[in-house]
Amino acid sequence: MNLSRSEHLVFNYSDVFFSFHLSEDKRCSSMAHDHYMVYIYSGEYHIVEGKKRTVIRPGECVFVRRDNRVNMEKLSKGDEPFRGIFMMLKRPFLREMFQKIEKKNLPDSTCKFKQSAIKLPDTPDITGLFLSLTPYLDRSVKPSEEMIKLKQIEGIYSLLNIDNSFYPTLFDFTEPWKIDLLEFMEQNYM
Repeated sequence: MNLSRSEHLVFNYSDVFFSFHLSEDKRCSSMAHDHYMVYIYSGEYHIVEGKKRTVIRPGECVFVRRDNRVNMEKLSKGDEPFRGIFMMLKRPFLREMFQKIEKKNLPDSTCKFKQSAIKLPDTPDITGLFLSLTPYLDRSVKPSEEMIKLKQIEGIYSLLNIDNSFYPTLFDFTEPWKIDLLEFMEQNYM
C-alpha cells in the first residue's frame, strides 16, 4: 500500500478497524464503551491507565475492557508507521454469542478481569486470527459481512481459550454504574 508520509487512515469493516498513521503519532484519552482487541503490525500502541502503562509491540495483541477511561498512544517507530487492527466486541454481538455457548461449559466462580488492558499471550489462536486479516490491510480488498462476523466469533473463542476470566468479562451485560437487579435479588433474598 503506497501512502504519502503525511497520511493517516482508518477504515471500518463492520466493527473491525484498520488503522494507519504514517507521519505523526496519535494520542487520545477516551472511554472504552465496548470491549476490543488490538493487534499491532508495526509501530507501538501504548495504553495508560493511572500510573500503569501497557506497551504493545509488533506481533502482540491486547484486550481492552469496556467502560473504562484509558489514554491511548499510536506511535510510529523510526521509518515504521503505526499499523494495527482493532476488533470491536459490542454488547449486542456478545449477547448473541452468549445464547449460542453451551452453558455447561461456563466455568464456576470465575472473577472477571479488574484491569482495563490485558496483554494477551502469543497463542496460535490469536496470531492466526489476525494474520488471516492481513489481506484486508489493502483498502481495495473488502471482506464480506459474514467473514468479519466469523472473525469476531473466532476472536471470542480465542479469548475464552486463554483464560476463564474472559467468560464473566465478556458476558457481563450490566450497564455501567447501574445495579444488576437480578444479582442483587439473588444475593439479598431471604
